[in-house]
Amino acid sequence: MVKKRVVSGIEKGVAGFGIRGVVPVFMDKNHIGSVEFGIKLNSKLLNSMKEVLNVDISVIVPDGQGFKYLAKTHSLTIPETSYSWLRKVMEEGEVQTRRTNREGKDFLTVYGPLRDYSDKVVGVLAIPNDISATTAAIRMNIYKMAGAGLAILVVTMTAVYYLMNFLINKPMRQLVEKFKKAGDGDLTVSMESKRLHSINCSATRDCGKKDCSSYGQECMCWERSGSFSTRVECPRILGGDFTDCRDCEIYRDSVLDEFAELSTTFNAFLGNIRRMLIDIQGSTYEMSDSSAGLSELADGMQAGTKSASGRTKAVSGAAEEMSSNMNAVQLPVKRHRQTSIWWLLPLRK
Repeated sequence: MVKKRVVSGIEKGVAGFGIRGVVPVFMDKNHIGSVEFGIKLNSKLLNSMKEVLNVDISVIVPDGQGFKYLAKTHSLTIPETSYSWLRKVMEEGEVQTRRTNREGKDFLTVYGPLRDYSDKVVGVLAIPNDISATTAAIRMNIYKMAGAGLAILVVTMTAVYYLMNFLINKPMRQLVEKFKKAGDGDLTVSMESKRLHSINCSATRDCGKKDCSSYGQECMCWERSGSFSTRVECPRILGGDFTDCRDCEIYRDSVLDEFAELSTTFNAFLGNIRRMLIDIQGSTYEMSDSSAGLSELADGMQAGTKSASGRTKAVSGAAEEMSSNMNAVQLPVKRHRQTSIWWLLPLRK
């Protein structure tokens, strides 16, 4: 008691480890002695502490190359695999935690350096806590959360499936079916979409172009008279405001997604083909009428040719008859001339 102050802590003596405390005694400010008390550090002391704190406590001290329990309130043992961990706690002198599994139970143990009165680390104070119930509850909660997550995932995937089927697969099947019908020659088919709306563009734009086929009509003007049509009548396109109906706000407000745009493009495509076929049919009718006129003209020319041929044959027959008559007249004349010559020959002699 040279410093005449209270000294307490763990002390290692001949009988082993104990807890010792020394308190100086003064009288009239004069040091007249000291009071010393101590208690052995053993399992009995730790059990008393356990009753108060309601936790298991153990004191671990070095034992040769390993470690041993100096005192404890539980039945656990120290495996050799923990020696390096205990040395680390003593060397670093800091409180650390470690999770272990002993005898089928999960433990979370707090390790702290045990110091003597001179602040030297002489052992390790270990407080193991059985967390099996906690980990089981956590595990159960994880299972519940996983089950709930799986259920949510299944519901979400089912909703996504039906949503994909409604928004993508069904329109695609309809489109394929429409293309098949169009390929078989049915040009009256058309694609319908709930995201595609007709509009009275003349009333919306107040264009006043009454000769436009879309004027005053609740229709898809881009198909009937816009850039999707083979006959562009839209005054904004003709006026050079834009070259494609896709640039028009009316089109963007009426065609709400890609499938709607695909549907209206498909409908415009078939509509243009129908118009082309109607134009071709009209041209065919005109050509048929012209052919009929040419046929009548050819028939008339053929009749005239036959008539001319008949006249030619008549003239040819008359010419042949005249030739025969001339031959008949020429023969008596020739004979008469020969007779006259024979009669004149004796007279010349």
